[in-house]
Amino acid sequence: NAFVPIPKYDALPDNSKKSTEICIIGGGIFGLSCALRLQQQGHQCVLIEGRRIGSATTGNSTGKLCLDHNKGKYQSLICNFGVKHAKTYCDMNIEGMRFVRECLSKYEMECDYEQKDNFTFAFTEEEAEQLKREVEALHKIGVRGVAFLEPDALPHLKFLNYGAMRVKRQAQMNPYGFCVKMAEAFVKEGGVIHEKTRAVNVSKGAAPHTVTLSNGAEVSASKAVIVATHLPILDRSAHWASTSPSASYGIAFPVNQKNEFHPITEMHINSGASGPAATKSFRVAGGGKYMVVVGSSHAMGEESEILDMDPYDNLESFAKKYLNVDTDSEPVGKWFAFDYAPSDDLGPYIGYLHLGTKSLFTATGFNKWGLSFGAGASEYVCQLIEKGPDDKSESPYDIFDARRFDVKHSKAWCFGLNVARHFIGDRIADRFGEHKHVDELPPGQGGLYKYENVTRACYRDQSGKLTVTDLSCQHLKCHVRYNRHTRSLCCPCHGSHYNMKGEVLDAPTVKNLRTILCDIEDAIPCASGIELDIEREEETDQ
Repeated sequence: NAFVPIPKYDALPDNSKKSTEICIIGGGIFGLSCALRLQQQGHQCVLIEGRRIGSATTGNSTGKLCLDHNKGKYQSLICNFGVKHAKTYCDMNIEGMRFVRECLSKYEMECDYEQKDNFTFAFTEEEAEQLKREVEALHKIGVRGVAFLEPDALPHLKFLNYGAMRVKRQAQMNPYGFCVKMAEAFVKEGGVIHEKTRAVNVSKGAAPHTVTLSNGAEVSASKAVIVATHLPILDRSAHWASTSPSASYGIAFPVNQKNEFHPITEMHINSGASGPAATKSFRVAGGGKYMVVVGSSHAMGEESEILDMDPYDNLESFAKKYLNVDTDSEPVGKWFAFDYAPSDDLGPYIGYLHLGTKSLFTATGFNKWGLSFGAGASEYVCQLIEKGPDDKSESPYDIFDARRFDVKHSKAWCFGLNVARHFIGDRIADRFGEHKHVDELPPGQGGLYKYENVTRACYRDQSGKLTVTDLSCQHLKCHVRYNRHTRSLCCPCHGSHYNMKGEVLDAPTVKNLRTILCDIEDAIPCASGIELDIEREEETDQ
């Protein structure tokens, strides 16, 4: 992403007022796709982004556009919801990929887009059998170009495997580069973007809606507001109770150009959670120059409980042992991303934000497949806006209704138990557990330390200056956890994300952590990711 030109869009001035027809909150692939579609249809749109365009989950994603979502997804859909629902799930992903291709062609976008086959491979005989059943499931809903390949047809995989499912003609791209080009296309069509403009509330009732910003500014939307903040910032939608947050990590290495023996050229992901590639996805990028490896996933705020080694070291060890990378080189990039899984496993929550509204919309719970799903979800949301609430015609995509609650299939009760475990257990651990005193915190490090006999989130910069914040997440008061790999604070309950000064990075929270002490004037970037690349480039420009 260092090779992608980084545009800048002005923030809305403090206490200013702006009017538009439709306001989109969030500059990831879903928000940008909605904005561009609606602007093309003749609506006047304003998009506001709390950080920078594409700098959060979309820009830090794997960059894969594919309809096959591993771990027996279509078998599960057919078994639990039927063939029709499974086909609709597939169709929305296909629509998302179609829309991406349309935008690439119409606006002549350059974002390393390549058509590739996707391989889902097995490390056990059981996983191989599951993949064979997944091939049958995809055939059942009409997908062609899908086959199971035996191990002898996979000479490029250096590790022991039991075969793979291949889906032809999928795609990959630079997701941050795509966001940049989508933003440019949106502005070219007459749209308006404001970065570093964080929404904190949207008025209730019918349109027009007033979007209130953290700096006192307001945006009035006469027709609709789309909340595209990954997880809605409006608690009244209750999506925080029906989704589960998780984190994943990524790393990139130069490809060993001298190794001509069966190089990796297509996209790969493992089927289960076993073997040396547990929860890993890898592909080449940058015109074949780099190998991207993503994985080491864990529930938000629980990396110390789940991971037995540094996630980046885990990915690096796998890449150097099994993939055709330059083993003498250091990683050219490291990043991380957060995502949310829906409670019923049907698919994302898409459409009207909550019961009773006719002019607020959202999409959330993409479960790590947000590129194709995000672009596809924008079609459904734009359809709802175009036809209006009085049009009762049905759409196949109605199954993804963001207001749904499926008692039979929902795991919301399980999510709730996990929240209770953290809400109570973390408080006990922070009150009575053993924590070092902040005087022992070395420069350039952070964590949970005792400050004035109370456990706090602390960070000391390289010059020795200290920042201390309260642990209570400003969403629903769970205690945040320190992620040493990302150098940030994460809420294990609902996924709110803060930097080490306690400043909001990601929803659902819209408020900063309570500051106890702050000697550090400058912003504290996370340890890696798109946003850090942006900040470094801006510093170089200055």
